[in-house]
Amino acid sequence: MQRILSICATSLRIWARQPVAVMVSLLVPVVVMTVFGFVFGGMGGGGGDSSPVRAIFVDEDGSEASTALRDALLALDGLTLLATYSDEAGNEVPYTRELALQRIRDGKTGLAIVVPAGYGTQLEQMDFNENRAEIELLSDSSLQIDNAILQGMLMQATFMTAGNSVASTGMQFMGEDLGMDPATVAMMQDWMDSNAQWGPSGAGTVTGDGETEDTGSGGMQGFVDIKVTDVLGEAKENPVFSHQVAGVLTMFMLFTVAASGGSLLRERQNGTIRRIMISATKPVHYLLGKYLAFFLIAYLQTWVMLLAGWLVFKVDIITPLPSLAVFGALVALAATSFGIVLASVCRSVEQVSSISTLVILVMSSIGGSMMPRQFMPAVMQKLGNFTFNGWAMEGFTGIFWYGKDLSGILLPCAVMLGLAVALFLLAARLFSSKLAY
Repeated sequence: MQRILSICATSLRIWARQPVAVMVSLLVPVVVMTVFGFVFGGMGGGGGDSSPVRAIFVDEDGSEASTALRDALLALDGLTLLATYSDEAGNEVPYTRELALQRIRDGKTGLAIVVPAGYGTQLEQMDFNENRAEIELLSDSSLQIDNAILQGMLMQATFMTAGNSVASTGMQFMGEDLGMDPATVAMMQDWMDSNAQWGPSGAGTVTGDGETEDTGSGGMQGFVDIKVTDVLGEAKENPVFSHQVAGVLTMFMLFTVAASGGSLLRERQNGTIRRIMISATKPVHYLLGKYLAFFLIAYLQTWVMLLAGWLVFKVDIITPLPSLAVFGALVALAATSFGIVLASVCRSVEQVSSISTLVILVMSSIGGSMMPRQFMPAVMQKLGNFTFNGWAMEGFTGIFWYGKDLSGILLPCAVMLGLAVALFLLAARLFSSKLAY
């Protein structure tokens, strides 16, 4: 027993003397847990400062009912409603359905509410069976949570603004068609006039054909149909998997180049680099050779992942092939520079492993590799702009989801190229200084 305790104590002392081991065991899990808590904390609705739902409002009816609906939506917390835009002359102009569609296709917004002509008349003439009022919701189906939230807000707003008039129509129907006693109808009407508070019903849910089903729960079932039009995903096969493929591709590319960068430290520790330097090879030549090898590995991995996404998940990589080829190369270049910087900063392979795990997991969670950034709290979305993954996902999302070519993702391309050059120059300086002693 004494020997067992002695071996245990010796092992604990050795562990305590290794800061890297202590950090991996204690600090990394705490940091990752904290970051994940902030990232996913805004999804449940109970915590986190989530971004408000943004939607364009198109009023094709111009009636009192549509105006009341707009005002009710503007009064709701958690919704930013855009009813007008500034034209070239600086005038505020109401949105049209065509412009709203274009804004969604360009990725400038994700949702638009269209109140069609005749909405007010439909409410007045509704008979609770076939003649039901309808509102169209133009949607980027990648914003699934925002879509569901907005449908709930729409149902709440329609009950608040049109519930009383629709109920009055119902009272008239019971009096004229069902023969109810006029005095009873009048009494019920007076009661509704003095208690005109209508709560939200269940929101419509998108069906496979892009229409909606009413899921009213309790009380009065929703009397306004919400027709959901999927602007972007309707022509895509398995569109959701495009984000997953891009996210996993970006994250594991970083893990691959970090592991490759560790080989630089092993060769420096076992004297391989010194022996290569004897043959009149300059440090920058050695580093460029390694850089090229690591880049080719990362780029090969990119295409293996893309091909797997195409074969398994039917993600379209044929149409955007030129854009994927160029942007994928830029991402691989930037990732390779990241891996070499890690190897230049760290003093051991263990440090590379621990630090890279922490940094990559944090960047992947904040940058959108694990989940779309629009589902995160607002502060985490802003922090994602300072991560490698955030800009890589910006480019891949533009290509896969919005169908953009290179001209549409110039900023992500510039960021990737800038990171590749800046990080490589930093790595070259650090690496050369370490070889000097």
